[in-house]
Amino acid sequence: MQRVGGQMSDAIWLLLDRIGTVIGLMTGVASVAAAAWAWVERNDLKRWLRRNTFGQVSLPLPEGSRFDALVVPVSKADTPCWLIDTLRPAQIVLIASAQSREAAETIQAHAKLTATTVAALHVLPDADDAAAFRAQATASILALRRSGASRVAVDVTGGKVPMSLGLFMAAEEAGATTLYVSADFDPGLKSLRKGSQRLVAVTTPN
Repeated sequence: MQRVGGQMSDAIWLLLDRIGTVIGLMTGVASVAAAAWAWVERNDLKRWLRRNTFGQVSLPLPEGSRFDALVVPVSKADTPCWLIDTLRPAQIVLIASAQSREAAETIQAHAKLTATTVAALHVLPDADDAAAFRAQATASILALRRSGASRVAVDVTGGKVPMSLGLFMAAEEAGATTLYVSADFDPGLKSLRKGSQRLVAVTTPN
């Protein structure tokens, strides 16, 4: 009986060894197949890995929300001044074009009347260069965070479309909240209707 039991034990171990070998071969084949597929589809795979992922979109900004710092593109002075008065950030970075430098200086003067510090004013020569505005916004967000600002938001209301797009891309890549100010335009006064401004959180990091 002991001999029979020993033979059965040997047979079981042999079977398990063969099963392990088969599983190993299957795993190896699957790995080779996956590697081959990844090589053939490498461009699609790269696009998938590099895809844009957005946080929460168009959520109402809770009343009383505060940010340590804002990064704002400048076209006219009214919206950035309203943001300063509404959110009361400790710091603000203004990114203007050559055409909106005067408006940026008006915002600077307004900030001096509040507790908001203009950490920097950057004037870029080409308002249509989205890449330049993206790079400047990215550098500004990093600088603000190094200075101790933990909650940084980026406004995308003002400026030409390439300016706003550049700032939006920088905000998404840096995981910053993106803000937009919606307001009614008064054609008679040729300006925003006072009191009609509404602050929207376009995207909020997860």
